[in-house]
Amino acid sequence: MVLTFRVCLPHGLMVRQKQLPVKCGGGSLQEFSGFDAAAFAAFEESKWASHAYNRERLEVKLNLSALGRQLLAGLERRLAPLRGELSDERPSVFNGHRVSSLSWFGLRNGSDRELVESNLSPAPSLPPGAAAQSPADRHLHLLLRLGRTGLLAGLCLPAGAAVDRGNARELLAREKERARLQTLLDRLPGELGLAWQPGEEPEWLPVAGLLESAAALQQEAPRELLLGRHFDRQRVEQAGTGLAGVLEELFLSLAPLYNLLAWSHDNDLLGLVGQMKKRRQQAVSQLQAGDEVRILSGLAAGRTGVVEALQRKGEIQVRLGNLVLTMPASEVERTGRGGKRRESR
Repeated sequence: MVLTFRVCLPHGLMVRQKQLPVKCGGGSLQEFSGFDAAAFAAFEESKWASHAYNRERLEVKLNLSALGRQLLAGLERRLAPLRGELSDERPSVFNGHRVSSLSWFGLRNGSDRELVESNLSPAPSLPPGAAAQSPADRHLHLLLRLGRTGLLAGLCLPAGAAVDRGNARELLAREKERARLQTLLDRLPGELGLAWQPGEEPEWLPVAGLLESAAALQQEAPRELLLGRHFDRQRVEQAGTGLAGVLEELFLSLAPLYNLLAWSHDNDLLGLVGQMKKRRQQAVSQLQAGDEVRILSGLAAGRTGVVEALQRKGEIQVRLGNLVLTMPASEVERTGRGGKRRESR
């Protein structure tokens, strides 16, 4: 929301207008102001491992965040709810102690995200100096990555997005769905390309290669896949705030592909929803009212309570002192047997 203030100078000689971005409920939000030469200079190689440039990179991050908010607002009617997240501007274990670029991710949110992450294996331990896995590494997502040479933008399928990759494999195995995918690929703008394991300046392949390279989704050691394009720094600087419109058009063209490939409750080619319901029902069958249980996830994780009642759809009520919580039975483990079995409708 933008408020317009009119400031009248003495004698009514002039009226000036100033626009300020205002967040509903109070507090201002930065508006996207474009990326200038200083933004790209923040990622010179000599600065990658130094904390002395954290503030410089933070300013770029805030501007990138503002761009992401603007893009999500324009996409909300075409995509399931997404949440914008950003990489760290400080050298840390999450980036291998160096910051060669900053990334914005448009990630799934809500119950879809919870179920996807519950079906992913824990992140593996890493050798010293290696970058830790981020949430974006486990989900199909929209990507903006700003580095010293320009801006990378597109739809990214990471190597660790096992659920989305599995959903894509199932889709590619169905002739009708493959035909739908081919139609969507044919409609993409000609300037988009396909890149495997994209680096600072990816080597682009024709978009049609997505179907031809479908076997790559079956690899034991999968590679990251990006469908998008790279904007060199000169074009980004020249575009100024108009870059937001260019990127919105790009993401709108990719939205149908995201909806087709991404796992969701409404696009569950793997049958995960049915598996989840079965697990919950099995978990409930092993519990009874009065059982002592330990909560495994959520804000109350680690606390011990007593099963108050069993509910339908695989949920239970757990009493923690004077507080009664409702949760899936699969999110607790029994630590002691209680009294009679009682169901709550």
